[in-house]
Amino acid sequence: MIHRFDLASSTLQSWFFDEPVVAISLTSKPGQMLVALASKLVNWWPATDQRVDFEFALSGYPQVRFNDGRSDPAGNFWVGSMKNNVLADGELGEAGKGEGVLFRVDPKGAVTEWRQGLGISNTLCWSPDARSFYFADTLENEIRVYDYDKASGEISNERPFLSGFDRGYPDGSAIDSVGYLWNCRFAGSCIVRLAPDGSG
Repeated sequence: MIHRFDLASSTLQSWFFDEPVVAISLTSKPGQMLVALASKLVNWWPATDQRVDFEFALSGYPQVRFNDGRSDPAGNFWVGSMKNNVLADGELGEAGKGEGVLFRVDPKGAVTEWRQGLGISNTLCWSPDARSFYFADTLENEIRVYDYDKASGEISNERPFLSGFDRGYPDGSAIDSVGYLWNCRFAGSCIVRLAPDGSG
């Protein structure tokens, strides 16, 4: 589901989708959002609840599914996949290594695979100066950092940013205004704040 809370009226509105919602992004078009579901991307207009499938759908679903996604500073949407651990009845099954892929989808729908052999794709963030991209493989307990080129929308020079931290596993993250990465730790009951140089 997607929920929207209105601060002025203190009201909550919810929308149900036929697949798990894994990510949501603003777009350059007023009133239109991009929603990543388990198997596909959907253009969505909350005001009317109109939904139009985007041109990109995940091959191999339901054996694999999308997990986390976010738009980059150049307007591309990045989304990662994983072995589908959501069973037909909604219960959780096992995740597995090596089945995930990191995709970049440009505004015209062209898709590029940037990383294969992933466990669970998580943490898609860009530094405030748009020079660094952060990405995590939860099953490897590692957050990686890449050089990011805003002009081309490409990443390069993969290297570890945080590896083997002993409290949980990397889940979603956010970047603050001074470039610190805030990482939620699955099964770790904490949030880790990391400086741009990787220090705590």
